[in-house]
Amino acid sequence: AHLFKPELVRGTLLLWLTFFMSLLVIYLLSSWLPTLLRATGISLKTAALVTMMFQVGGTLGAIVLGWLMDRANPHYVLAASYALAGVFITAIGSLTTAPWLAGVAVFAAGFCISGSQVGANALSAAYYPTDCRATGVSWANGVGRMGSVVGSVGGGTMLSMGLTLPALFLMVGIPAVMAGATMLRFGHHRAGQARRMVVAA
Repeated sequence: AHLFKPELVRGTLLLWLTFFMSLLVIYLLSSWLPTLLRATGISLKTAALVTMMFQVGGTLGAIVLGWLMDRANPHYVLAASYALAGVFITAIGSLTTAPWLAGVAVFAAGFCISGSQVGANALSAAYYPTDCRATGVSWANGVGRMGSVVGSVGGGTMLSMGLTLPALFLMVGIPAVMAGATMLRFGHHRAGQARRMVVAA
């Protein structure tokens, strides 16, 4: 109930939507990327190496984005990163004929989307007051896990639709861009809260 207090409810819903979209994309790519790459005719070894770049990018992204969040508005850092993730994910579909280029795009996508998810965890902890911080972070991650289920199932559904790879990766990139837009709105919401507190003081 604390998460739906008047001063927290809007931020709670924006965080939930961000986590849902973010983990949807992460689990969809983690689950289905090897299969999608193998469908282009590349070897299993190459598909595994390209897929590995997603996790490598995510690890580095968490470090770099955390550093940037300490030095700039963290909401806008994550909003830009999520939006870029959508661009790089979309690019994967057009680069599968050149595995090394696909690997670069996969690395960049992991850097942006997985790195942003780590940053979003930190941001959600900073949003909630002490009396409901653990509850707030846990619920955000719980809603995000629902997104991960949708992503894992959605990959198979999209494959069964017979989409081309560019069209399929375009669809996967959309939730990442939506997460960026939601995080941008969350940043505006927090800025408005800060302004009202200053006026009230």
